Amino acid sequence: MCYHFQDHDTEDYIKSFMSRNPQYKSYVWQGAKYYVNGFAHGKNYVAKQGAEAIETLEWGLIPFWVKTKEDAKLRQNQTLNAKSETVFELPSFRHSIKKQKCLIFAKGFFEWRQIDAKNKIPYIIGVRNSEDMFTPFTFGGIFDKWIDKETGEVRETFSIITTRANEMMSQIHNTKMRMPLIIPEANQTEWLTTTDEKRIKELMVPYPTDRMMAYPVSKLVSQQKLEKDIPEITQGEEYNEVVFDEFL
Repeated sequence: MCYHFQDHDTEDYIKSFMSRNPQYKSYVWQGAKYYVNGFAHGKNYVAKQGAEAIETLEWGLIPFWVKTKEDAKLRQNQTLNAKSETVFELPSFRHSIKKQKCLIFAKGFFEWRQIDAKNKIPYIIGVRNSEDMFTPFTFGGIFDKWIDKETGEVRETFSIITTRANEMMSQIHNTKMRMPLIIPEANQTEWLTTTDEKRIKELMVPYPTDRMMAYPVSKLVSQQKLEKDIPEITQGEEYNEVVFDEFL
């Protein structure tokens, strides 16, 4: 699954995306984070299907048909992710998958490798560039708009789609065997425009292992009460572990 990511250092990538997709004419930069916790339901940079600007949406999709604020709060914790295998079927997602898809801008995501019943190792995982460095990318997702009938408040929210794990992620996320959907640059425009169910399913595949990289990071990311939105969160740790270059 994917409940933790980072979007720092993505502003230039957003500008590059806009140059390749000129229908997106503006954005308002409000800073970015080294650590984003999905259960905090903060706002993140998103390119919505059919929109004309890069916007910030809450993570945790609230379907338009939810009736109360209490139900909306409960549902957000259950909709941080949407499985590619069931996104066309489940009531929370099937309304959005054809015409309300989106891209979420990121620089990396965090996942834990289970060693034994008591020990997990946190990793930072992302897309690698030609210099073997992390480079910004986009998750594939869906969005919806919910209106609080009591207050009239409008909330736009998103969910990140997940797929089965690729070879590298099956070694890291070795219990659930899942990974977030990463949309390659070459497919970003099509993801945001196609409404064909067959083609959407073809695009929801694991990102290639040989275009990714990962390494163990600070145990800070596993501490519940510590501030994590700091550069040190992505510093490597000495675990006597082989970093996953053998799969690359």
